[in-house]
Amino acid sequence: MAAGKPVIGVAEGGLRETIVHGQTGTLLQPDFSADDIAHAVMELGPDKALAMRAACEARAELFSRARFIEGMKAAIG
Repeated sequence: MAAGKPVIGVAEGGLRETIVHGQTGTLLQPDFSADDIAHAVMELGPDKALAMRAACEARAELFSRARFIEGMKAAIG
């Protein structure tokens, strides 16, 4: 996402927090099939991926190293 590219991932663990389904990528159910992956790739064509670019970059910034350090400093005072 930091490179402005939407992500296709499984709706498990940290990906459920980082990817916003339909805005910064596509989340597949844990029991996904090869057809589900193919469908997700086809849905994220060049035009749709380009339209998601700004949202991807903004979302990735929420998980940047700088933001992590700022949060840690705030937490430990």
